[in-house]
Amino acid sequence: MRNGCVGVLVFAMVAASSAARADEVCGVTDNMLADGFEPANILPAYTLPGDATPLTLSIADPPDNAATGLDRIVLRGSFTGPPNTGIVAGDRVVAHSNTEFVTPPIALEPGANAITVQLHGIDGPGPSIVHHITYDPALAPRARVLPRTVSAMAPTAIAFDIALQPGEPLALTRIRLDTDGNGSIDVDTTNANALKATYLQPGLTKITGTATLDDTNPNTAPLQVPLATWFLAVHPQQTRYTLCSAFGTMRTRLAAQNVDGALNTLTIDMQERFEPFWTAIKPQLPTVAGELGTIIDARFSRGEAELLLARPNPGVPGTSNAFRVQWSRGTDGVWRIGAM
Repeated sequence: MRNGCVGVLVFAMVAASSAARADEVCGVTDNMLADGFEPANILPAYTLPGDATPLTLSIADPPDNAATGLDRIVLRGSFTGPPNTGIVAGDRVVAHSNTEFVTPPIALEPGANAITVQLHGIDGPGPSIVHHITYDPALAPRARVLPRTVSAMAPTAIAFDIALQPGEPLALTRIRLDTDGNGSIDVDTTNANALKATYLQPGLTKITGTATLDDTNPNTAPLQVPLATWFLAVHPQQTRYTLCSAFGTMRTRLAAQNVDGALNTLTIDMQERFEPFWTAIKPQLPTVAGELGTIIDARFSRGEAELLLARPNPGVPGTSNAFRVQWSRGTDGVWRIGAM
């Protein structure tokens, strides 16, 4: 699970009580990110949406029914929803931060394309939008730019690739990019392998610029090709608080003896194991919920997470027993417990 974007967090949470809550308190982070990244205090605060936040979805770019010469398209939009909300475009899980999202590059077929963007919650699918894009190879730009990943956890550094249209007769001689969206050129180079940018803060950025194509003939003016793409730097605390909230959802539903709802916080394999057990002990579930323990540490990547929980040891006052809860992000983009 550990890689350059893996977060290592210390959660200082209030002790669990029999009055379980969905809004698990994540506390103060001691060491937000490992692997040489800066500490958490360089990042703005992140406010978790409420559990009752309605599911809404919109796509802003490109417009519906737009025509493009690109064989892969990145959709940008906004949404609202509870903490543990997933977004899927086609069959790809979509990255989001706060209320903004960008899709991975989606392959297009020549002609009309219909791309379904679907919201998912812990209890199933939510609203969806079918977005229409026409791919016309005759409109293909002579040069285009794409980040090697359209999203990553902030702070992060990414590289960009410039691709020329197949058979392009002119040589790429210069690239100028505004990588932070402030209107000023940040990268001006003749080396296409030197296109990099650092994003210290979370948020969505539109990268724009130009590629200069030239035949080296002094009597021929160079061609300036406009470039544009999107990059989303994801707030690390979003995942942190989402995991806390998801754990709290399970605890609250168990406390309410809502077995079916609590099972939705588990992966399918775990549901098959726990459904008969939780059903058999249903009268004791409120007590069980209050004794699940306190989250004291966690590790997470974009698709996997592990929470470390401490539960007081009744035989030895002042000590606790620790156990791990493993999570995975499903094909619907929703976090669920896969082992505990």
